[in-house]
Amino acid sequence: MTVGPDRIDIYDVLRSPYQTLESYKRMLKDNQSYEAQQPKVFEPDRIVFTNGVLQSRRSSEAAFYEMLVHPAMFAHDNPKRVAVIGFGDGAILRETLKHKSVEQVFLIDYDYDLLNLTTTHLPEYHDCSFLPGDNKNCLQDPRLVTYNDDVENWFLENTNVMFDVIILDEQ
Repeated sequence: MTVGPDRIDIYDVLRSPYQTLESYKRMLKDNQSYEAQQPKVFEPDRIVFTNGVLQSRRSSEAAFYEMLVHPAMFAHDNPKRVAVIGFGDGAILRETLKHKSVEQVFLIDYDYDLLNLTTTHLPEYHDCSFLPGDNKNCLQDPRLVTYNDDVENWFLENTNVMFDVIILDEQ
């Protein structure tokens, strides 16, 4: 599908040799089957491409985003204000909010289309059920501030805003 200036493709694929079409069908059809009891093993991998470039895949997103976020966050002794630039699918926000010291997270990007699509197609990327309180969607965390703007323009217009950590996810 084409959204804004980008083409975004989302595919569900079975991971051979562990998954077969038969095991997937069994998972869907028979609630008592082994496959239905282990849905994380037998559900298809969901893969997201933007303009033909792989952006994310369900089967490896946690490790990727943990590596992108946590080294920078742990390098600072008390990160309170964090900027996330080019946040893409939203999983960076989830990993950033795991740090209890964070008081504000600024999401800055010109295009929210991928973020909006993953809210529907990859809701686990926005799962903040690990946080106390009723808000289980990271995008509704009160510490979140979003800016739908060109990143360069935003920083030129906000030269007085300081951050403890800046995480850049531009591909």
